[in-house]
Parts: sequence; structure tokens; C-alpha cells
Amino acid sequence: MKKHFLILVSLFVFIAMFTACANPSDETGEKVIPGAAESIKTDTIVTTALSESEETPQTTEESTVHTTEAATSTPDDNIELALNMDLIEEYGMSFGELKAKHGELVGYVMGPGDGYYVLENGYGYYWFYTNLNLDNLVSHPEGGFEYLPIEDGKICRGVMNVSPDSLFNKPFETLTIEEIKSIENLTYLRGGGPGELEPFGYWSVFTYDGWNNDRVEISISHKDPDKIDSSSEVKISIHPLRLEENGIFSDTDVK
Repeated sequence: MKKHFLILVSLFVFIAMFTACANPSDETGEKVIPGAAESIKTDTIVTTALSESEETPQTTEESTVHTTEAATSTPDDNIELALNMDLIEEYGMSFGELKAKHGELVGYVMGPGDGYYVLENGYGYYWFYTNLNLDNLVSHPEGGFEYLPIEDGKICRGVMNVSPDSLFNKPFETLTIEEIKSIENLTYLRGGGPGELEPFGYWSVFTYDGWNNDRVEISISHKDPDKIDSSSEVKISIHPLRLEENGIFSDTDVK
């Protein structure tokens, strides 16, 4: 009897060991860092020295933009659609304030006529009017990329390549242009298309009333003429010729 009991115990131990081997742990120890490399589009941006590849600024850890999420809750129709003020209020902040909020400089992107600064956890590419001079580029001591030095007091005049979900206070799959027009303190200025802005085709321009300056614009590029989705792209900026600083202000109609 005792012998039979020992045989049964040994059998149960063998089965338990086999089961454990057949179901290994899924834990790898790796951490997935949420970022915006997939949502940040560079169709119209040329990069410089962010990585060994000059065409894809998001391919290295140093140049990846980690978009701050505007909302993490389940979509709720009871929540009134509004702007994400955490993003909107960054226009006019200083470089030093943005670094304190989003982390250190991790990349620099060359665009038409100027450069854009990439912060560790920023919403997109931050623009500061810098009188671009490529002779003044220096190598970042830690990141290894070249960038134009900037003072902490320099004022942000734009945020480019922003993911559309960062612009609003709640998640969405699609939003119609009419729904966006209905947002409080948001004024529709103009729109265009089709085919005027590749690869999107259509664009809609708004301004936030709280800026008290309708020259500061929120431009949304979208593929559908009547709505936006996750493939759309947002930028907040003022045209350089409309800047009152640096003595280049122009009151002409610049688009």
C-alpha cells in the first residue's frame, strides 16, 4: 500500500513538472515605452543628424518623440468635446519651461527655413524663431546630433507634427469638421482641398480665442474632406512674417 502511494505521488510530481514546462512565463522583462514615433509623420520634414539615417528621425532612441497623451479613458459621449489645454497653452512658453515640463532635448529636425527641437516627452516638434544659420550648428554632448543652440528664454512659436488625439480632451476614432467647429473658444478660419496638401489632400485651419491673436493658427491636415482621424496631422504655428518680434512683422495676408 505504501509502495502504491509513493508511485502515485511521483506521478503527480511528474505531471506538474510537464505542465510547467509546457506553459513558460510570458514575462520578458522588457518595458514598452509609449511614444509617438508611429504617429509623427515626416512627409514634409527633412532631418539632420538625428541618426545614421537622415530620412527617419524616429529610428533611434535619441530622436524618438514620446507624445504626451491627452486622454487615457474610454471614449465617453457624455464628455463635451474640448481642446486639450495642456497642449494649447504651450504656445508662448519658453524653451526652459518646456524642458522643465517635457524633459531634455533629444533631437533636432531641419524644416523649411528653420529648425525644430524635439524634447523627451513632448507633443511634437517645437519651433522657436532662431534666424537659422547652419554655421552655428554644434554637436549635442550626449545625443551626438547637431543642433542650433538656443537660450532658455526663447519663446515657442509653434508645435509641429502633433498627433490628432493630442489636440482634444478625449479619445476618438473620427471627428467631423463640423464637430470641431462647435468646440468652445475655437474659431474656424478657412479650409482647402482636394489635392492642395499632399499626402493628405485637405486642410482646415482654426484659431484658439484665448490667444487673442488670430494669426496663431491650428492647422489640421486630413484625407477625408469632411472629417479627421488618427492619420491626420496637426500643427500649431504663426507664420514668420506675422511675428512682431525680430522686426519682421507684416500685416499682409500670409497663408
